[in-house]
Amino acid sequence: MKGTLLELLEPRGFWEDRKTAFVFWDGEKLPLEKLPMSKQLARLPEHCQEKIRQLPYFNLGKLSYKDLRDKSSAFAYALKEKIGARGGERVGIMIPNMLQFPIVYFGILKMGGIAVPLSPLHTKEQLFTILNDADIRTIITLDLFLDKFNSIKEKTPVKNIITSNIFDSLTLIKTIYAGGKPSQFSLLLAESAGKEVDVKIKPSDIALLLYTSGTTGDPKGAIHTHESLFANARACRDLVKELGLEDGKEIFLATAPYFHITGLATMLHTPLCARAKTILVAKPLDFKTMLAAIAHTRATAFVGFPKQYEGMGITLAKNPGAYDISSLKVCISGSSRLDEKNRKDFESVWGHKIREGYGLTEGGITHCQRTGEEAGTVGKQLNGVTQLIFDPDENLIGELRIRSSYSMKGYWNKPKETSEVLTTDDWLCTGDLAKTDAEGNMSIVGRVSEDMMKGPNDEKIYFEEIEKVLLANPFIKEAAVVEGREKRCAAYVVLNHVEDDALCALEFERLKSDLLKYLIKNLQPFKVPREIRCLTKLPRNALGKVLKKDLRALLSIL
Repeated sequence: MKGTLLELLEPRGFWEDRKTAFVFWDGEKLPLEKLPMSKQLARLPEHCQEKIRQLPYFNLGKLSYKDLRDKSSAFAYALKEKIGARGGERVGIMIPNMLQFPIVYFGILKMGGIAVPLSPLHTKEQLFTILNDADIRTIITLDLFLDKFNSIKEKTPVKNIITSNIFDSLTLIKTIYAGGKPSQFSLLLAESAGKEVDVKIKPSDIALLLYTSGTTGDPKGAIHTHESLFANARACRDLVKELGLEDGKEIFLATAPYFHITGLATMLHTPLCARAKTILVAKPLDFKTMLAAIAHTRATAFVGFPKQYEGMGITLAKNPGAYDISSLKVCISGSSRLDEKNRKDFESVWGHKIREGYGLTEGGITHCQRTGEEAGTVGKQLNGVTQLIFDPDENLIGELRIRSSYSMKGYWNKPKETSEVLTTDDWLCTGDLAKTDAEGNMSIVGRVSEDMMKGPNDEKIYFEEIEKVLLANPFIKEAAVVEGREKRCAAYVVLNHVEDDALCALEFERLKSDLLKYLIKNLQPFKVPREIRCLTKLPRNALGKVLKKDLRALLSIL
């Protein structure tokens, strides 16, 4: 269907359609002696057995492009004819990056539904809000997350919960070996095999409600149409081609969760648009499994978030030579600023520059560095994006506003909140403070609501500047600045090599006086934090963003 996300699944020819689209990397390799043909395999020379063991996708669950098209059609039929879902209905998905996700996601779209990815990290209160706000009646979830819904189901519109399990992503051999049983999801697929629905989808139809993380209030559902998502997929594909990747030849490693815009846009829509192969890893913070997947499958492209680069860098340093990541051609970091030390740790092993990008739930992926040399920036816009720095101050810092065909149409059921971020002439107010350099590369300075305040005489104080000064101190590992009392800011720091609470307090007491002198020397007086507190770690969300709301709340407690 032209101009919709379903165009990504259209047939391309017999052999092209039988190419692998998705591989689930579970990190487990059954030894040859456990396979049905073990006796025959044992007769082979040892070097032949070793070659079988090293086959990139040997004994891993896979989906070809044809499999994805057929199974998503079957699931669309099951949803419509067996479950009773109707066009325009919102359907929830709580499944990690596994083979079931693309089947379910495109199945929902094929029957004219609206996909609502849900995060396993949402609290029960947040899930309750989302289920009621979107009027979700059907949920497809991994069985491990079933308890999250059972306790709140009666107070929500939910009528149907379809469970899946890990065996739906494993090979038959592994399932039999582990004693796995068929899930509701797999039985529905089997009963509906070969069937499809006849539903006409238009580019302007709503395809997705992507809920914000809820770190600054209740989650809000960003409305995206087929048209906006497909346009963003094509722009991302243009970007990766500009970075040197080729259609039909690449292997993407998908660890960024599909309930987040980074994962959905760059690791689901984009590889399908580029006719690539995608390796799925369900646990985004299992660094050894991620590195093993890169080494074994020879992945060529990875888009992750800072916490992942930090974890992989540490793992590589502790296990020199254990993981070959030389196959990677492109690595991009998003969701928050990449720490310079973490960048260097990973780059020293990989040998190339990590590029930084920018996107948001409401606007898709909009910016990316082209060379990796644009230090401190997120690069330039993707094709089709116009940007504006609104109401800049004397330092040319202002709110970033974006206009593109990828932007959301509004927040679901929230006209007031929509009017606050979408102007009448289609500018999306991102809420991010930004500035551009002479070459047009954009730097994100912080959030309008979280990373800037006015001082005693109405001076603008940008917290990023103070955080950079703190991080330049050799004793400090992490730093976060928030608005404090009496028009002064407050700082939280994490010390290097100190993880025990008691030791942290003692060491900080010893360093506090010198740290204050250091700040007075490097900052204007009104920017020096009134309070400095030490923690063993900063509160962060699943993607590693510091939760400044929690830090502000901590000020009123301590």
